[in-house]
Amino acid sequence: MFLGDLEKLFRMKNENYKIKKIEIRVGASKKPQETVTVTFERNGDVQKISSSEEEFCSYVVHLHSIPHIEDDGADFAYIDNPTAFFEIEKKIIDIFIGEQQELVICERRIDKEFQRFQKRIKDYERNWILSERNIRIYPSKLCQIFYDVGVLTIKDSVEKFEIISKERNQLSDLQTLLKNSQECDIAVCFSAFVLNPRLASQPSEEFDTIVGKITYDLKNKKTLSCNLNTLRQFQRRIANVGRNGLWECVFELFERSASRDFFESFLPLPLNIRDFTPLPWFCHVFLNGTKEDPLVDSFRLNLPLFIAFGTPLALLGKPSYFFNSKKQMAFVMLGFREDNDIFFHQVRFDVSKGKPQLHLDYVIYSRKGTPRKIIDHLPIDYEDIWDFSENLAIGFLAASAYDVAFDTTIVPNRISGIKKAFRKNPFAIYPLFIRSMTGKRIRWLKRNPKAIAVLRKVSAKEEIMNETTWLAQLENMGLVRQGRLTVLGDIVLARLKQTRNNQSDR
Repeated sequence: MFLGDLEKLFRMKNENYKIKKIEIRVGASKKPQETVTVTFERNGDVQKISSSEEEFCSYVVHLHSIPHIEDDGADFAYIDNPTAFFEIEKKIIDIFIGEQQELVICERRIDKEFQRFQKRIKDYERNWILSERNIRIYPSKLCQIFYDVGVLTIKDSVEKFEIISKERNQLSDLQTLLKNSQECDIAVCFSAFVLNPRLASQPSEEFDTIVGKITYDLKNKKTLSCNLNTLRQFQRRIANVGRNGLWECVFELFERSASRDFFESFLPLPLNIRDFTPLPWFCHVFLNGTKEDPLVDSFRLNLPLFIAFGTPLALLGKPSYFFNSKKQMAFVMLGFREDNDIFFHQVRFDVSKGKPQLHLDYVIYSRKGTPRKIIDHLPIDYEDIWDFSENLAIGFLAASAYDVAFDTTIVPNRISGIKKAFRKNPFAIYPLFIRSMTGKRIRWLKRNPKAIAVLRKVSAKEEIMNETTWLAQLENMGLVRQGRLTVLGDIVLARLKQTRNNQSDR
């Protein structure tokens, strides 16, 4: 029985041969003919199929190398839409090489009927930020803006703007505000938030601060925009950051999207921010909320309202934010007042024994009494993130490049929905491709510790004297170019450092 070349390819795959390489050549003749060669391997046995059959060539051009979820290997998978694959591939590569400075993860407008008010909303937001830039909270150096919420309502063309104090506002007041907003044509609030970590208990500990701004549609109960960044990233953009109580960070976030006629939300880059890993987690829940809002004392408090109206805890000496990369646990904790007492509401991401998947908990702590868990072990579903925003999903998985614990602990089997997303769209997990590029190199470096020492010298910009042979090998591996680390070299060195630190902790 005669088998076509495509049937031969399927037979090889059924016999557990893996595609290792695909080559496409076009012959130089009056009638150029395309020849596709597919190389297979199984237990050291190498086989090839070279064909110009149209059916074979048409199928093979849809095959692209897709990383494994479980390890740093990769296989060729059939991609229905190669154009979309190449677009995502270019975007991800641009992220790693620094060409992509940020990812737009959400674009929203207010209802079509009231789009004429979009400029007015942004003008109010700008004026609110500017009006509070010189007001400080004693004894901290924070600006007053982090303790206020600006509320704009428009009803029958009558505009009203008021400032609400987060510290004085009670949950019952917020409930009343939401109810009254339903009677308005437009009801929007503006809020800035600062998430301070705990103080370092040891000099070697490093913790960052997150500054953000949210614009929320009170009438329709949805986030119009939510933007945040780490203080270290602001330091790259703003001279003497913090001299104005971090007001300047809020204004910088506002200006990034002020010229648009819609509301944009960004995921900050680059990926090598120390605390990048949980940023997509925060962006997802503060933009999109959860399928069912947490019920707090008979009041549905969705997570965007949590970040908009919660009081920072800097004056109380408590952390508003923390990320433990080894345990892959992060939380945001803010204060809420009810019955003239303050309660500490915490949104926590965890992979505890009770639920091994990455999940969300919402817990309320009081000065006295036991904690109340409002949301218990709600899985963070990758398919939901992908459906909400492909760019956010890319950032979510791309964290695996620099975060070994996330890559080895969370990605393989602790992200709900990732395998289902892969089956629907194989390129949905393409951000993991960097692992297959680093894996072999890291294993080689571990066998050659002298090469690691040279790589560290290149990173520290130290002079290379007698190790030129090792330097040449690092250049051949794409880790060093013209005496400097490449992006791949930077990722490999970061992963080596984390592996060494984890081993020293055991």
